[in-house]
Amino acid sequence: MPDAIFKFNNIIYIVEHKHLKEGGGGQDKQLLEIIDLIKYSEDGVRYISYLDGMYFNSLINPKSTVKINTVKNDIINNLTKCPNNFFVNTMGFEKILKDLKK
Repeated sequence: MPDAIFKFNNIIYIVEHKHLKEGGGGQDKQLLEIIDLIKYSEDGVRYISYLDGMYFNSLINPKSTVKINTVKNDIINNLTKCPNNFFVNTMGFEKILKDLKK
């Protein structure tokens, strides 16, 4: 089940949020859940994967590990295939909500 679903201007937004401090074990499974969410593509639906915590910072670090770079490439590939979806942190999620209000 997603963490939030809302509708704005006839578009449905489905949000999955995770707060991850580090990779490994259960955290990797949670990360896969939010990466998988942005694989979906439906007319009138936008999927938002919202990752918070230190793990998000490691994804944007240019000196990332091979594992992190693999995750990063999966995210980029999914967003390229489904450009109406989002992969964001707190600041990005807030920006999406502010842009919707405009």
